[in-house]
Amino acid sequence: MKISYHNWPALQTVDVNRCMRFMESEHDLIFCTLETNKDLSLNESEMIKRSVTMEIGFGFYTVGMKVYYISSAFREALNRSCLALYKMLGSKEMCEKAHEDCAFIDGDMLWVVKTDPRGWIRMIRLHKTGALFTSFAYRFVGDDCFETNLSSTTQAVERSCVAYYYLLMMLKKYGQVDVETVTRNGKIRSSVLNEKAVNETGIDVKVLDSRWFTTICRDEGFLVSGHFRLQPCKDEQGEWTRKLIYINPYAKHGYHRLASIVDIGNEKDI
Repeated sequence: MKISYHNWPALQTVDVNRCMRFMESEHDLIFCTLETNKDLSLNESEMIKRSVTMEIGFGFYTVGMKVYYISSAFREALNRSCLALYKMLGSKEMCEKAHEDCAFIDGDMLWVVKTDPRGWIRMIRLHKTGALFTSFAYRFVGDDCFETNLSSTTQAVERSCVAYYYLLMMLKKYGQVDVETVTRNGKIRSSVLNEKAVNETGIDVKVLDSRWFTTICRDEGFLVSGHFRLQPCKDEQGEWTRKLIYINPYAKHGYHRLASIVDIGNEKDI
């Protein structure tokens, strides 16, 4: 993995030392996809441009922001656990608990999420080149209900983006996650990515990994496939919360070696 401003110009939006210069030099590139959205009126388009220009140019997305890199293993864990996590999406309280102002690199897209002083949450998605794909502000008004403004997209895309973001944050909060930091202008031999990780930007990048799927089963009989479950448990303060656990694949009879995630020896009812 190599991350630099050459192959990831969009990361300049979360670098306090480069955000203003990036906005000034690449203004037309940033809004090139916005111009192709025929559903936006000229007035709506101009309002979004002014808002995003001020937010990026004045460093709104740089203050206290953590930048995550989503590994392929983390994405696999998210895909396989989403049905269990989806149960929490309808709860305003659970979404607020999982929320974190942050940016994350996922495939060729940079997602940036930041709460403004009025309580609105700004979400933008940029292609790695810096082109703005999605921009809107939202706030929850009830369970499974939020309102938006200054939106460049449809309600369906808004709901899809919000759902994906909170599923990712819930896996990070409630799941078994490994975090490895590649410091600014640094390089490491990444145990998460199993390759050299080079960071030539001026911001730290935290690689997210989730190693759930390491159990080996050898049996000719009936094999129970691995699956996720939200387990009620108490936190350090003694309050009830949820923890995402992975029930390893196991055979009803025969030899199996378990990963060190959860002991299923007493899970006879599964």
